[in-house]
Amino acid sequence: TGASMVWDTPCVQMAIKGARKRTSQMAHVALGNRSLLTTRVVWAVVSFLDATQSEHWLSPLLLLAWAILGRVQSEILPLLRGQEAHAIGLPENAHSAVWRDTQKTLWVKLRRRKHRPAGSLLSMPCECQRSPAYCSACRVAQYIEQQRIRVGAPLWPGATPAISLAALQRVLTLLRVAAPTSYTWKAVRAGHATELALTPGVSLADIMKRGEWRSGSVLAYVRPDDVHVPTFVAQTLDMSDAEADE
Repeated sequence: TGASMVWDTPCVQMAIKGARKRTSQMAHVALGNRSLLTTRVVWAVVSFLDATQSEHWLSPLLLLAWAILGRVQSEILPLLRGQEAHAIGLPENAHSAVWRDTQKTLWVKLRRRKHRPAGSLLSMPCECQRSPAYCSACRVAQYIEQQRIRVGAPLWPGATPAISLAALQRVLTLLRVAAPTSYTWKAVRAGHATELALTPGVSLADIMKRGEWRSGSVLAYVRPDDVHVPTFVAQTLDMSDAEADE
């Protein structure tokens, strides 16, 4: 899937030095014994991969997973290229479809999502005006075109859970992120949920909607110390129909 990298070249060393500046001031964020990603770490990883022109598939994969609070192993890794007609229905046995419309909005249709047996349709508008290097909609669309991925084909051929996680942990190690091997793919969904919980103006109901969680299950993904549980209950009980936790 990705080319092996020679870590002692001047290009790589310069990229490492630049990307480390993003991570050197950051506290290590964890949920229990799991380390969590943050936007700054995600962007540092993407900057490093771009500068070294390596693992070309990992940047769009990571940005997409972060944007939609995706479950990497079951939702992101099996993604297939699609087309606009798939908004109405997926081909038989197709796991998913990913396409970009004429307004530069990226669409992800999943046949099933946990707690959503009828499937899910997610959209990501272009965010190039705010952060062009980290716009998940455009980065995924550009990757699809550059790799000439045909409709119905997998977006990340050969990227297994083990291979993709090892690639991420390798970059985290080079960036001197604390405890790089403690990061699993849970670090994406849980990390973004926790970060949103700490963002002023973002309610837990907003987080639940973005992650398509059932009411109580979001508490498994955000650090308890960062969430006022009574407020969470008040905000979500009205939305809940006796839903079971994840």
